[in-house]
Amino acid sequence: MMRGGSNTKKKNLRGEKKLWGLNILFLVLLIAIVGLVVWIIINSVGQLRGEDDRPMTVEEIEQEYRQSLIDNDKSYQISLEISTIYNEGDKERALKMYDEELNKALEEENYDLYNQLVTARSTMLILDGTCEELMAQYDKVKIDMIPKEHRGVIYDVAINDATRCGDTERETYWRALADED
Repeated sequence: MMRGGSNTKKKNLRGEKKLWGLNILFLVLLIAIVGLVVWIIINSVGQLRGEDDRPMTVEEIEQEYRQSLIDNDKSYQISLEISTIYNEGDKERALKMYDEELNKALEEENYDLYNQLVTARSTMLILDGTCEELMAQYDKVKIDMIPKEHRGVIYDVAINDATRCGDTERETYWRALADED
C-alpha cells in the first residue's frame, strides 16, 4: 500500500512539473505575442504618418493632442453658431455658412476640422429630418481635395446618411469610392 501511494505522489509531482512548465511556456509565448503586436502597431503608426521607424516624441504627441482640442473647440463653436441660425429658421443661410466654413478648412488644409464640420452638418440635418437636403450636401463634397488618409470619415458619414435616408444610389456611390481608396 505504501508503495502505490509513493508512485501516485511521484506521478502527481511529474504532472505538476509538466503543468508548471506548460504555464511558463504559455507565459513566454504570451509575452512574445504582445511584444509583436506592440511592435506592429508602433511601426504601422509611423508608416501612416509617412515617416520611417521613428516613434513620435512626447512633444509631437502633445502637439497633436493640443491641435485636436483646438479643432474640436473650433468645430463646436462654428456648429453651435450655425445650428442656432438653422433652428431659428434661416436654413438656407446656415447651410451657406457651413459651405463657407468647409471651404476655409480645405484652404487651411485642416482636414480634421473639415471632417468634424461635415459630421456636425449631417447631424443637424438628420435631426431636422431633411434627407433630401442632407443628401444634396454630399454633392458639394470635394473628395479629391482631401488626402486619402482623411477620407474615411466622409465615406462613413455619407454611407450612414444614405442608408438612413434610404438612398441606395448614393449609398452605392459612396461605398464604391470607399472601396477604391
